Amino acid sequence: MHNWLEGVLAHQLRTLWGLGRDEKVGENLAKLDTEDEQYTDTDISESADELEGLRAESQEYSTRNSTLSSDSTPTPHNTPAPMDMEDNNNNAEDEDDPNDFNYNPEDEIPSSLFFLTDIEVKAIRDCIKDVHLPTWVDRPPINLGEKQHGKLKAHEILILFTVIFPLVLPVLWWNDLSTSKERKLLDSYYQLTAATNIICSFKTSNTEAEKFTEFYVGYRKSIQTLFDFAHSLPNHHFAMHNEALLKHWGPLAGLSEFPGERMNGMFQKLKTNRRIYDMGYTMLKKLLHFIQFTILTKESQSPNSEHLQGLYNILQPPAISKSYTKLLLNDQACEAFLAKATPLSPQEYVVLLQYLNQIGRPYRAYTNMPHPEYSLVLPPAAKQLKEFNIREYTYSCKSSHQGNSNIQFQDRFNNCQRTGTIESIFQIPLEGVLQTFLIVQEHMLLPIGEEIKAPYIHYPRFKSKIVFASTSNIFFIIEPNHIITHLTTHVQPSGTFGIPYDTLIVCWGLDRGKKC
Repeated sequence: MHNWLEGVLAHQLRTLWGLGRDEKVGENLAKLDTEDEQYTDTDISESADELEGLRAESQEYSTRNSTLSSDSTPTPHNTPAPMDMEDNNNNAEDEDDPNDFNYNPEDEIPSSLFFLTDIEVKAIRDCIKDVHLPTWVDRPPINLGEKQHGKLKAHEILILFTVIFPLVLPVLWWNDLSTSKERKLLDSYYQLTAATNIICSFKTSNTEAEKFTEFYVGYRKSIQTLFDFAHSLPNHHFAMHNEALLKHWGPLAGLSEFPGERMNGMFQKLKTNRRIYDMGYTMLKKLLHFIQFTILTKESQSPNSEHLQGLYNILQPPAISKSYTKLLLNDQACEAFLAKATPLSPQEYVVLLQYLNQIGRPYRAYTNMPHPEYSLVLPPAAKQLKEFNIREYTYSCKSSHQGNSNIQFQDRFNNCQRTGTIESIFQIPLEGVLQTFLIVQEHMLLPIGEEIKAPYIHYPRFKSKIVFASTSNIFFIIEPNHIITHLTTHVQPSGTFGIPYDTLIVCWGLDRGKKC
């Protein structure tokens, strides 16, 4: 995972796009661009061996996947590989022959360092500053590309490529001319993002593993043309083996270094009193203390459970105590709960009653008198919540936190996925069980004639779509287990993509296939 995040993605960000490019690296790339590079026999031999291996892998991939179009064959570019320098010098006239069917003047991008323009950098930084993010996601630095923010973490790089850039780069680079440089930049970035979403997912399949190679090979071909000043690195070669790793090991996210690094961070906070020779014993003893304390706070049968639970709530963030649970309540507890509850609005009551009847729970309205014996009557009051937790994820009402309120959810009646905003959260006792329900207002979809003007319908693996910025007044009742993931959203002014309305770009790139 770190090979991909801090290798391939960081190389794209810093070296190819020039955001935070090291001055020495830039000088070396410029030198390679303006001077003839000298290669030793050893360099040529090693490059030839690596290139031959890549060609064999590419040939194996092409043989297996016959669906790739014939026009995807890479064309010669300005900067030849070391092993081909002599042959290319002997056949320079043939390579630039306009009668050659592989020759395309649009592909002749000047051999100079690439930089994002000031307008593009400003748009990216504004998006980082203004985008609505859930609280569990670290916001990347708003001065991205400057030295002041220090080294980017692997998680921040992942958020940039899968959540931030899909909201802003298509706005900058989308047009209908597939031969334009901006469109080629967008196509290249899309292939990289599609491969990233596959490699960082918590679920996979043989089909997805093969799709990864398809996107990654396309990406590597594209950067040979767009960024001919830079050469492939070992990280690029290592990533070619990810298809085999996905097929043999399953999702690579579960094998990543992130859990180990979090544990190292926890160990680094332990006090050793400079007794280095006792460090192993100290760390093991502290870890066992932490495990035993956690078990005691979770066991309701412990004689000191109430005191320990109070201490645990002090040590942990307050929101942890609001975790989503289904609690069993007796009749007296239900009466006490409803006595302190807030009356539901007529709209909330009707929507909840209809939902319960649709899922086969024959509840009656409390106003539908008289009630038959043993009938289920829906109480008219519930406890209103501003937020609740599912493990480390916090979901809030729109009035409480905009970033935590945007979600993608499963429509259980139409078997489809929708996006919307949490308007209210409430808990209500039903048949002796305290249950949580959410009222979600769905995002209003654009007419297909307007939606097709934007690039997202053409690039489905951005995991994004464009909708109206205005409210839809279409409400759904869902339960916590219907939530798929949080969304990130970014408002666009009227005229973006030629759409004459204020729009909202929503991205569910935070979904890694890991059930909340």
